[in-house]
Amino acid sequence: MKWTRKNKILSCICLMLIFVFIFSHSTPKLAVRTNIFFSGHFIESVTCDLKKGDSEKQLYLVTPPILEKSTESNLVTYKVYNFWNLIHYANYYGEV
Repeated sequence: MKWTRKNKILSCICLMLIFVFIFSHSTPKLAVRTNIFFSGHFIESVTCDLKKGDSEKQLYLVTPPILEKSTESNLVTYKVYNFWNLIHYANYYGEV
């Protein structure tokens, strides 16, 4: 297969997207921050404090709590899932 200019650019873009995904999910705290960022709380994802909660369930607590405007509830607890000890995925857990 002949590598044209389009193929090189497309492969570089795909590799950069894969790198950004792996980097943003490389630690549990970065995974929580990524989840908060993509749920629409851009400033809070950078300024919030993260504390490890229950180590058995891998829960992380966000301080100060993030206010979800649509439901008027506080987003405090996030659960982190671990895949292959390389990728971490965070999801909102609810009230504890």
